[in-house]
Amino acid sequence: MSLPVRVIEPAGLLDAASGHALRGEVIQAIEAGSTSIVIDMKGLTFMDSSGFGALVMALKKAREAGCRLVLQDVNPQVRLVLELTGTDRVFEIVASGSEAAC
Repeated sequence: MSLPVRVIEPAGLLDAASGHALRGEVIQAIEAGSTSIVIDMKGLTFMDSSGFGALVMALKKAREAGCRLVLQDVNPQVRLVLELTGTDRVFEIVASGSEAAC
């Protein structure tokens, strides 16, 4: 039995290696039947361009599957990257778990 909401909690640096793992977790959640995926980013300390690319690909995969993807507890460095790239208007970003569950 699948859970409709899957929470993924990357930690530390979101780079090429951890970004690949993140994409894999998103795909696994979609295949398991999750209807919403929350990426809880409170444990991230930094995101490089590869990590950013992984987030964009995760969003693309989720949308293709008709799945909701939410970024939760985004730290200031990651938020700045999202704002500079204009993707803060593309991603659904929330501050807390209660908002993400809605």
